[in-house]
Amino acid sequence: AKLLVASLAYGPGDLPPAPTSPECNFTDVSDSDWFAGWVRKACQLGIMVGVGGNKFAPQDPVTRAQAVTAIWRLKDLHDKSSTTGFVDESVLKNELVTAANRTLRGAPPFTDVVVFSFYADAVKDLYNIGVVDGTTSTTFSPDAQVTRGQVAKLLYRALGRWFTLEAPGGEELG
Repeated sequence: AKLLVASLAYGPGDLPPAPTSPECNFTDVSDSDWFAGWVRKACQLGIMVGVGGNKFAPQDPVTRAQAVTAIWRLKDLHDKSSTTGFVDESVLKNELVTAANRTLRGAPPFTDVVVFSFYADAVKDLYNIGVVDGTTSTTFSPDAQVTRGQVAKLLYRALGRWFTLEAPGGEELG
């Protein structure tokens, strides 16, 4: 949650001190947990949601399906403001369409992606624009655990499709 929320330029001062809605009031996330604000902000933005039963499962590993879905949801954020460094939603969607048209790869060849699963559209869309690859040429391995390094790669690829990424010195990265 922290990596995804921080990638949107939110800092500790932007994090909610308490749950902002019943959907983000997880019984396994305490106010004293170092990640509480990051989890709440990710939930508030709709990037990450709970696992059911008012639980977030903050100590559980993340699967490839969950990671890809969270990153896919970044493109659907609403109420972006140029004063916070975000582009207007229509601009973001235009950039996504433009990027997709340039690098369209077609339907993913993965035999293990269940058609109506929570992650199927995310895998399809992100595969199409070159953000997601399979673990083999025909498998995605949705239930396999993902490392922080793999999430960083996915996040960088996704944000590079939607924004011009710059290093702190102003050098363009993507």
